[in-house]
Amino acid sequence: MENFINTYQSELINTAILFIILLIFRLILKISIIKIGRKSNINEARIRLINRYTLLTLFLIAILIESFILGAKPSDIALVFSSVFAVIGIALFAIGSILSL
Repeated sequence: MENFINTYQSELINTAILFIILLIFRLILKISIIKIGRKSNINEARIRLINRYTLLTLFLIAILIESFILGAKPSDIALVFSSVFAVIGIALFAIGSILSL
């Protein structure tokens, strides 16, 4: 365990810093969304939905940044994204074909 911590010390520190920054940013975004939503008389359910979308977006950004911290190459990340989008595209095409019957 000590060997693991010594080997990946800088990555662990960068991950902790990223986590703290994203938590602070999430808190600021959540408060801002609630204030703007209430000021604009937006439904509470819609405000919660927007908060979920921002949380999901921040989570995806955190995964992307974390992959760079851990040493992934941009070509590897591009391969993963292209594979995921290909599967999503095939699934949407299949759903469209089923619904058109």
